Amino acid sequence: MVLRIVLLDDERNHLETTAKVIKQHMTDEDSVYLFETIEDFKKFFNASPLLPDIVVLDICMPENNGIEVAKFIRNANRRCRIIFLSNYLEFATEVYETDHTFFVLKSQAAEKLPVALERAKTQLENIRKESVCVKKLHEKNVVIFLNDVLYAERVKRKTVIYTINDTIETLEKAENIFAEYIDKSIVRCHRSFWINQMHILNLSKSEVILTGGKKIAVSRSYADKIKSCFMNYVTSAE
Repeated sequence: MVLRIVLLDDERNHLETTAKVIKQHMTDEDSVYLFETIEDFKKFFNASPLLPDIVVLDICMPENNGIEVAKFIRNANRRCRIIFLSNYLEFATEVYETDHTFFVLKSQAAEKLPVALERAKTQLENIRKESVCVKKLHEKNVVIFLNDVLYAERVKRKTVIYTINDTIETLEKAENIFAEYIDKSIVRCHRSFWINQMHILNLSKSEVILTGGKKIAVSRSYADKIKSCFMNYVTSAE
C-alpha cells in the first residue's frame, strides 16, 4: 500500500526530527510532505487531488489548535489516520475530542512514532480489505473499496455507484451489492438511495451531507432507521 504522509509542526527542528523518524519506516513509493503553517497545509489539502492517508500534527500551534485542524481533516476525509504530537502531556485528554490513532509526546517520538505509524497502517489496510465486486454495465467486473463509496442511487433498472473518483453503473441491485454491509457501513436513506456512513458529515431528519458536500434527501420512512444506524456506527467506530 502506497502512503501519502503529511507532517505539520510550526517548530522546524521538531518537524525535521519527526520526518527523519517517519522516513525510516517508509517505502520508496511512499511520499511525505512537510508544513510549518496550518495555512500552507490547508492550501495543499484543498488543492491536491489525492488526500493524505496519515497526518502527523502538533497540537499546540500559533494559528490554531491542532485538534481543530484534525476536525477539519476528518470532515473532508474520514479514512485519514491522525497522529497527534505534543510537548505536553496535559493535551492527552483533549485529543479525544476527535477521532485519532495515537498521541505521542515529542520527547518519546523516536520510540513511539514507529508504533503509531504501524497502527495507522494496520487501520488503513483493514479499511481497504472491505470491498465489493460489481459487474460494470457493458464491461467486466470491478472491485470497489468500500471506503471509496459515497452513495448509490437506483435509476430505473440501473444502480449508479458514486465513489470518490469514479461513477459506476450496473444492473445489480444495491441491496445485493452491499448485502454484507447493509445497516453497518451502508444504510438506506430513501427508496432510491443508499449512503456510506463513513462519509457522513452532517445528518438531519430531511437530508444527509456527505464528503464533498453532496446532499442526499432522507425520506420520513427511513429517518428513524438511519439515525439509529448512524449512532451505532459512530459509537462503535475505532
